[in-house]
Amino acid sequence: GGSGLSLGINCNKSTIADLADANGVSGYLKFTTPFTADTPPIAIGSIISHEKVTREGTSSYDIGYYSLYAESRHIKISKVNLDARVAVDGYKNGETTSQVDYLITASYPWKQSTVFQMNMERKLFLPYASESYIHEDYTAINPDLKPQSSTKIRVGGSWYVSQDVSLNASIFRENISDYISWGTTTDRLYEPINIGEVKLFGVELRLKHNLTKKLVQSISLINTQSDNSDNKVVPYIPKARLMIGLEYADNKDLTVSLDGEYIGERYSSIDDSNKKLASYFLVNLVANKQVNDTLSCTFDWENLLDEEYETWDGYYGNPTIVK
Repeated sequence: GGSGLSLGINCNKSTIADLADANGVSGYLKFTTPFTADTPPIAIGSIISHEKVTREGTSSYDIGYYSLYAESRHIKISKVNLDARVAVDGYKNGETTSQVDYLITASYPWKQSTVFQMNMERKLFLPYASESYIHEDYTAINPDLKPQSSTKIRVGGSWYVSQDVSLNASIFRENISDYISWGTTTDRLYEPINIGEVKLFGVELRLKHNLTKKLVQSISLINTQSDNSDNKVVPYIPKARLMIGLEYADNKDLTVSLDGEYIGERYSSIDDSNKKLASYFLVNLVANKQVNDTLSCTFDWENLLDEEYETWDGYYGNPTIVK
C-alpha cells in the first residue's frame, strides 16, 4: 500500500454541576509510511489538545496535552506478532511536564481459541519545574526530587470459551525508581516527596459476554499490591478496582455504553497506614452516532449519579459533567 495522511479536529463544550463551563479543542495528525506484505508500516503522528474551564465568579484555568509518537504494528517473526511504540507526552496545567516511554507487545496464537501475550513498557517522567523548588522554605531546590523511571512487564493470555464468551487474564509487575508522591508538610501544604524504590504487582481479569448480537457485557477486576524499600506506605493506588460495562451497537452506526467503575480504599499518607481515602463508585453514559463518513455526534454524561469522592486527601473529583 501507499503512504497515508489523516487529520482530525474535535471541539466540545461541557457543563459541570457547579456552573462551570469547559471548552475543549483537540486534534491529531498521523502520517503512515508506504508498506508491503513484508514491510509493516510505520506511523508517525501527533496529538494536541487544549481545554479551558471557567467557573462563575472565580478564575479560569487552562489544561493542555500533546503527544508525539512513532509506532509499527503487526511485525511478524515466525508465528509471533510484535507491536512497538515510542512516544513523548507533555502536560500543561500552568506549567509543563513531560514523559518519555516505549512499549513492546508480543502475542502468540497457541491454539485457535488461545492467544498468549506479553508486553514491556519503560517510562521516564520529568517533574514540573516548580516541584523541584517546593522544599522547606519553598525557594531552595528539592534535593531528593529526580526523574521517576519505571519498567512494567505483563504476561497473560486470552481464551475464547465459546463464540460469545471470552476471558482475558494476566499478571503484572512494575518496578519504579525515585517514586514521587505528594505529601503534606507541617503547615499542611503539599510537596512532592521521593519515597524511593516501589514495586507494584497484581492480577487483572476481564470477562466479555455477547448477550445478543447487539448487546455486550464486560466485567474487569484489577488487584494491585505494593511494596516500598523504605517501608513507607505507597499512597493513592487502590488495591481493588472493578469495572462493569454494558454496550449496545446496532447496524445504523449507533453505539451506547453504560459503564460503572469501583475504586477501593487508598492510602493517603506515606507515613500513616491508618489514614485512607474512602472507596467510591462512578457511573458514566456515552452515546455515539456516526452520521456519515466525516461526521459523528457524541453525548457524554460523566458521573451520572453525582457521586462525591476524593481523588487526593482533601481534593474532590468532578461532579456530574455533561458533554
